[in-house]
Amino acid sequence: MLRRLARCATARSTLERTYATASAKGASGGDVKAPLQQFGTSGRYATALYVAATKAGSLAAVESEVAQLTALVEKDLKFKQFLMDPSMAKSKKLAGVKEFCAGAKFTPITSNFVATMAEYGRLKELHKISLRFEEQCMASRNEVKCVITTAQALTPAQLTKVTESIKGHAPSGSTLKIEAVVDPRLIGGLTASIGEKFFDLSLMTTVKKYEAVIAAPL
Repeated sequence: MLRRLARCATARSTLERTYATASAKGASGGDVKAPLQQFGTSGRYATALYVAATKAGSLAAVESEVAQLTALVEKDLKFKQFLMDPSMAKSKKLAGVKEFCAGAKFTPITSNFVATMAEYGRLKELHKISLRFEEQCMASRNEVKCVITTAQALTPAQLTKVTESIKGHAPSGSTLKIEAVVDPRLIGGLTASIGEKFFDLSLMTTVKKYEAVIAAPL
């Protein structure tokens, strides 16, 4: 247990030191506080990345690069296998991600972020960390993510109407960032998530309720 805590402390120290070096020539000075308090490994990495990117004045660029990297991992199976392979030598993986970041012309902040995760075996948590980082970035702009899922794609007019009907559930003064998702399993209706709130108006859920009633003993 003590060894594990020591490794975590060393990793955090290295993470902060690496980002501090990258942002030493940053455009903004002074202390930077993340808008959200996040916990766990993914929260620590996301918070450190947000602070470093903000200090360097490159938050928008880093946000775009992390999203680009995450999307590529989900799309390119070979690249994903390379990043997630636990049997690959750490030095080989580290060299590979450094070469990729250089080729993609990522900012020093993003490049150091990816290299640090490779060095400490955290690339498998990239998706989770990127989501937590996105939460920090959105919170800094007072944005709230709203995911609207329907069985069929909505027209722009329909999406606007749905958005208008649910925006009252968002925190006062915030701006909804809409993400429309299609999931045929819903059959009909929709589901919507706003922050920690979730609304299920899908036909699939209604059908399941009826099935449960029918299957229940008399």
